[in-house]
Amino acid sequence: MSDINYTALMLGKDLKYNEKITIHVPTINEITNMSDKEFNNLIKPFSITTREIFSGSPEIVDEMEERYPSLWDLASDKGGNEQIGNLLYGKNVTLRDMFISAFSYWTLSDKKDFSFLSNNKMINKKLEWIVDSTEYENFAKYIRLITLAEKNEDLIAPKNMSKNQMRVWKNIYKGRLRKLQKAEKVEMGDKILILQGSSNSFIPFEEIGKMNYYQFSNLIAVYSEKEISQQNLQIYTSYKFDTKDMKIKNWREKVSLKKTNMR
Repeated sequence: MSDINYTALMLGKDLKYNEKITIHVPTINEITNMSDKEFNNLIKPFSITTREIFSGSPEIVDEMEERYPSLWDLASDKGGNEQIGNLLYGKNVTLRDMFISAFSYWTLSDKKDFSFLSNNKMINKKLEWIVDSTEYENFAKYIRLITLAEKNEDLIAPKNMSKNQMRVWKNIYKGRLRKLQKAEKVEMGDKILILQGSSNSFIPFEEIGKMNYYQFSNLIAVYSEKEISQQNLQIYTSYKFDTKDMKIKNWREKVSLKKTNMR
């Protein structure tokens, strides 16, 4: 994997993948031309894991992860390609369908230029690109970086559980899943308002629309860190709290470009 120019990303540049392929980092305007669900569906092929999918079935999750280490491997199985595709994306949508849609979106390529071979490799002749499981994993790291996609560790089953632990986990999993489903979802419009409201000076909505997703997400993280620091400072200077053991750091010491999600 080549070195990432995070500064260029922060300045709105696309991400060079190799000599022939550039990964497009969409702007907020581009993202809002689709629904949040549609955008998330273009991220999901690169962010979700086999273990996440089968964590609600602890009896088989270890076996399924061993047989199919990634979503790409699941797509090599006819049943997995169809059933998991329908589960994640809706009726009559296979995993391979979504891989083609997602790869074409992030590389600004035509879907028609991608096709799967019988050996589970995907090719794009125009780009002289062959995607196997290793290439898929490498490309997926870039998408997770751009989108800051993270696993929900609360919904991932522990490994090597006993039967009793499986029974306990099922109840925990169901409870956490219900809580997540009931939680109020933060949509892109909400995030735009958060960024606008958090800034010390007015940021025109037109300028927010021109930001790429990486810029936008990093700015929100910065303002969130500033707010936390200000709250801590208020507590530190308040006579109502015992703060003799409390240490205050300037928010600038905690802020850096997001460089995670390259797992």
